[in-house]
Amino acid sequence: MDSLLVFLGDVLSGMVSGSPPKSNFVRWIAYAINALIIILSGLLIYGKYLT
Repeated sequence: MDSLLVFLGDVLSGMVSGSPPKSNFVRWIAYAINALIIILSGLLIYGKYLT
């Protein structure tokens, strides 16, 4: 669990600082996290304001 948190911290700090990820795998994980956050926020906004 600790290593997962460290890995996610590395990905997030890389996204915040704007430096490109070290490997393709990390880059795809970062894209997946970004997509998930965008989709979840869209669903939250949709559910909050349109229902």
